[in-house]
Amino acid sequence: MFKSKKQKNAYIVYDFDAKYSSISEFYNGLITTFLISKLVDRTFLINTDRKCSPASFYRPNLVAWNIAVEKYRHLNLFTHDLSREHNFWKRFENFDFDEIYTTDVVRILANTEHIGETRRHFKSFDRILFLHLLSDSDIIRLIINGLLKPTYSVSSAAKNITSRTEEQPLICFHAEIPAEKKYEDYRMVWNLLHYYSQNISGRSPNIFLSINDSELIEKAKLEFGPNILSVHSGKGILENQEEYCHILFKEIVLLEILKTCQTLIITDTVIGKYAAHMRNPSSNLFCFTGGSSIFRCQRDIVKSDLCWS
Repeated sequence: MFKSKKQKNAYIVYDFDAKYSSISEFYNGLITTFLISKLVDRTFLINTDRKCSPASFYRPNLVAWNIAVEKYRHLNLFTHDLSREHNFWKRFENFDFDEIYTTDVVRILANTEHIGETRRHFKSFDRILFLHLLSDSDIIRLIINGLLKPTYSVSSAAKNITSRTEEQPLICFHAEIPAEKKYEDYRMVWNLLHYYSQNISGRSPNIFLSINDSELIEKAKLEFGPNILSVHSGKGILENQEEYCHILFKEIVLLEILKTCQTLIITDTVIGKYAAHMRNPSSNLFCFTGGSSIFRCQRDIVKSDLCWS
């Protein structure tokens, strides 16, 4: 997946240029651009020049994508802004990139994920065989985890929150509760906390709460004691880049925690979706639809449209 014969001096550069956009949009564009780089057999890079980009909180894992783009400024450059070409995906399956991408460097801006369209591309079977052998969920997990390794600051922040859970099961609940469902969802959250706060296999589990309500988090700590770990997941209004950087960092730390949980319960949020995909293995994953409905699910059904909601 990450090794192939590349054209010499031929690059695909992923450039995430969406102001105040979420980490999920960064992942979406990352997956799309990486798959296109495989279709055209070019070296994949990420533009690291932008201040407070999601890429700032990651380092390369299996691909050296962080080579400064400045090194290639003297080469011919073509910019393809897929974030604005909404009709492009209707003709994507028959789009011949080799005829259009003729410059040394192709800079791609993207914020949506198109695994299905790429799988149906007329050259995908010859150039991206793994697309036809793996599920969407496996592809998402392998690309993100294969390309991105959290920086030391992200890893340290996640470890500081969960450091005392190494000898005990970690049960994670990630939810963003809408105001109109507050009473019903609160009751469901409370019932779940009661259930999981009981001993599991003779051990008292730690419960990690990521909920957009500080009041509920504080009540849970009072009721269930020191085994409640928490992060408030609400964003509020972003007014400047400094606030955006802080929120972005928190989202990435949150994902690092959620993907290590022995049991993960999620509602219909993009963070929950990506946490479900990035976990390995996929067991003990539950989808919470609000009110009184919760069911065991496989990560393959956790699509971008969040089909359980």
